[in-house]
Amino acid sequence: VKTLQQDCAIIGLDTPGNGTAPAPPAEWGITDYVDAVAAFMAAQPLLPTVIICHSFGCRLAMRLAAQRLPWLKGVVVLGGHGLRPIRPLHKQLRI
Repeated sequence: VKTLQQDCAIIGLDTPGNGTAPAPPAEWGITDYVDAVAAFMAAQPLLPTVIICHSFGCRLAMRLAAQRLPWLKGVVVLGGHGLRPIRPLHKQLRI
């Protein structure tokens, strides 16, 4: 993070009900979360944006990327929910 802070502005965003953010006012689906992140980012002066995400955040980022939003220039996926790890052949055979 310190290296990135030299050249980039960093925002750590907790979506409603995750991290330190309060729960959403009602039960939310994926579209509600995507809309909330898109609205938050649209209000930020920081452009262009690369989303670095983990777990459920990867689902959100992929949905945002599919919308081809002008401010979203890239997505870095770390431990994405539902993604199978790439294993060398010897490990695949052992499993």
